[in-house]
Amino acid sequence: MIHDVHVSVRLALFQMSAVVLGVFMTRAAFMGAGYPEANLNWNGLALIIRNHGYVLMLVPVAWTAASVYFEHYGSGQWSQRWTVISGVLLVVALGFLFLWCFANPYSGRMRISEMGNM
Repeated sequence: MIHDVHVSVRLALFQMSAVVLGVFMTRAAFMGAGYPEANLNWNGLALIIRNHGYVLMLVPVAWTAASVYFEHYGSGQWSQRWTVISGVLLVVALGFLFLWCFANPYSGRMRISEMGNM
């Protein structure tokens, strides 16, 4: 007997895939830029995602729990349509976050410690 899978679980699978792929892409961008040997001004957010991106796996879990709760126990204004819309928007937002971190592993500005050597 096969049970129907809730749409939020399917969307959470895409969200988790986006997180895993995004963290790997960010780590690859840092490796390509020569982290940590290169003396660059590293982007703080990208560095946090590189080092602690696994914590972002909690975002799809929290979204799934919230959407299922709102659908079943909410005031009736949250429907499956809003679950799909919010899930797709979250995938897009995660995608933009990770693409930005992949494209900007370091800032073009010099470090303050290097300005004295000019």
